[in-house]
Amino acid sequence: MKKITYKEFFVFNKIKESAFNESFISGVNIISGRNTSGKSTLIQSLLYTFGINDEKDNLQDIIDEYTVFCLQFELLHNEDNHQYTIIRESDSIYIKTPGGKIERFEGLGANNSIEHIKLKKYLHDLFGFSLELETQSKISPASLEVMFLPYYVSQSVGWVYIRNSFSNLSFYKNFKEDYLDYYLGITNELDRDKYIELKSEKNSLTNEIKSLNKQLSNDKFKTAKLLDEQFGHEANSYINSYNDAFKNLTESRNNIVKLSNKQSLMKARLNILNQTEKNLKKQTPGNAHCPVCEQIIPNNIKTIYEYHQNLNDTQSTKNEQKNKLIEIQKKINTNKNKITKFEANIKDEYSILESFTFNDVSLIEWIDHKTDLKLYEKNSLELSIKEEKLNKVNSDLKEYKTEEQTITDRYKKEKRFYQIFKSYLEELDVKEFTKES
Repeated sequence: MKKITYKEFFVFNKIKESAFNESFISGVNIISGRNTSGKSTLIQSLLYTFGINDEKDNLQDIIDEYTVFCLQFELLHNEDNHQYTIIRESDSIYIKTPGGKIERFEGLGANNSIEHIKLKKYLHDLFGFSLELETQSKISPASLEVMFLPYYVSQSVGWVYIRNSFSNLSFYKNFKEDYLDYYLGITNELDRDKYIELKSEKNSLTNEIKSLNKQLSNDKFKTAKLLDEQFGHEANSYINSYNDAFKNLTESRNNIVKLSNKQSLMKARLNILNQTEKNLKKQTPGNAHCPVCEQIIPNNIKTIYEYHQNLNDTQSTKNEQKNKLIEIQKKINTNKNKITKFEANIKDEYSILESFTFNDVSLIEWIDHKTDLKLYEKNSLELSIKEEKLNKVNSDLKEYKTEEQTITDRYKKEKRFYQIFKSYLEELDVKEFTKES
């Protein structure tokens, strides 16, 4: 256990050159004085010195950037006294440790600043304050105000609303229970972060399951299920034949694409052959100029032979390409005819199914219901998965310590408090308050 004893408190304004100094003794220190004499200001200044920004508004008359607050205190731990000095100047705090080391914390204006969080951790460790509270669905170390709360009663709220002595404690979830449990020594050795996560997941799954059950109870899903059973046989028969026809239809369409691509390449090649033939005819030996050197092409047996050989090869290749183009076009036309045939077959099969009705419900209407049925199946599967998850979460939650034990511990503390309170009433010769009195 650690015990803090204030030794001396000094406040100084460097510009106004005004100061306040007060020493404290071991035990109870009673501060008296008339109204507005500064009794509350002294207590609030001590809290402000430790980094509690909640007191800024109450100290507006004395706080400025030139005001320095200095508190010397003694920390008793394991029967050893350790001397500390804490100084606050504006938004900076300096703590001198027994070894002479200076701990610095700069930029403490906001409680969520990195430096303020570092200060909170340092003071938590120094004073052995380990309370953690729930905020924003997670557990985090309690603020500095909670460390001083049992020993401070704000003049504005009094004893009745002591937990409102500081303004920024209301955002903690279950603050009253956790705060009292900590200071009364009631412990619960559970993984709070995991427990909160499981509780949150349970609430989420419960709401989702409720929503899915509501959707599945819709009458349109019941109708869709009934119609599907009646149309199912006819639809399956159509689908089987449709699959075969569509497979052939797709194959013919793919063939057209392949043949059309090949046709485009052959047409391009034919254009090149036509241009080559045209150029060759302009290069007759003895009359035409060489396309490279502009000289007259020699008129000899070799050049004449090469000329006619090239021209004949070009014309032969060109004729071959034309014949291939004709064959490709025939294949394209054949596949187009197949597509027309397959499409007609599919349409005929569909028209037969389309004429089928059950209880005056047509195929088109059934298809709409089929969409509802698919949604029903999807929601049913999702419901099954979420129910399984919820069962797992509930099983995990059972492994945590139940609230019954904590409630029992609280009852024991309340009973003990009442015994102490009653004994003090008897010593003071004060009649116990009852509703009747």
